[in-house]
Amino acid sequence: MNSLPYSIIDGFNLRAYERLADLLPRLLAKESLESLLDAIADIVDELIPCSGIVIYEVRQSDGSLAPLLSRGLLQRNEPALDDVRRSGLEGLAIASAGALQPDCDASPVEATIAVPLVVRGRPIGSLAVRRRGVGQLFSDEELRFLARLGDVAAVTLDNANTRATLAELAQTDALTGVLNRRGFLSAFERALAQADRDQSETSVLTADVDKLKRINDRFGHSVGDEALICVAETLLERTRGGDVVGRLGGDEFAVVLAKAGLEEACEIRRELEDSLQRARIAGAGVEFAPTATFGVASTVGAGSSARQLLARSDADMYANKRRSNARHPGLRALRG
Repeated sequence: MNSLPYSIIDGFNLRAYERLADLLPRLLAKESLESLLDAIADIVDELIPCSGIVIYEVRQSDGSLAPLLSRGLLQRNEPALDDVRRSGLEGLAIASAGALQPDCDASPVEATIAVPLVVRGRPIGSLAVRRRGVGQLFSDEELRFLARLGDVAAVTLDNANTRATLAELAQTDALTGVLNRRGFLSAFERALAQADRDQSETSVLTADVDKLKRINDRFGHSVGDEALICVAETLLERTRGGDVVGRLGGDEFAVVLAKAGLEEACEIRRELEDSLQRARIAGAGVEFAPTATFGVASTVGAGSSARQLLARSDADMYANKRRSNARHPGLRALRG
């Protein structure tokens, strides 16, 4: 960190706004959030003598502050970064919607300033800068500059979150909320690459919803959609955390079972079949269970790509469907 003794820097304002001007075009480029946060911290480190810089993001789940970047020395009595809550100085800055600096008497060996990161009136994070040394309060020039830099950091964080949301939506099936074919294949290839590094097995289940056209014709497409959603929810609820669920299109779903061999995959398939038989959706005054036929394939003894494994699982699924159609109907109608 910059260890120069604190002094008013000649031409501070000019240098500060030149550095901001250099940073702004980068916000429009598709740089990673990490590189942009590093660039922001570099500007602080260059212009303002300080001992620590932390940029936080507000967690949507509970409103706590999650550190995205941390540099330099922290106060000896500061809690772990993961435990920072909205009750601290950073949180108070967010609540007050303005930069805060406690009186030096409150922290005789370190000065701290906290700047809220706000976008369209919504707090999304906080920028904290610390300086070691007795009586080392930040100057008015530095406060104003850090407030402007906080605006840039807020836009940076908001843009990154927006890009992440759009990327997620582009790989998510709008009806069921699971991955679409593109997102699933990408996740499947990553799982296979990880399995290759770990020298572990990976299996895939494919599931074809039985008689979906008959459901649509008899009860309407809205009930058919409910059947698809029910199958997707069952796959999500009954598989393991870390497994990947996707809708490949139409009435077909697939699940990547990481670190699962063929025997375990077949056991999971039986559990899913039982769960679907207990599920119930309603149509035209009649309840029924939306069944599905499953296929399974594993990497055991064969280093296959995602598409090759899906093809093998599909072949198994259609063989099972031919046998199943001869034994029982696809709709299990019950009295309402």
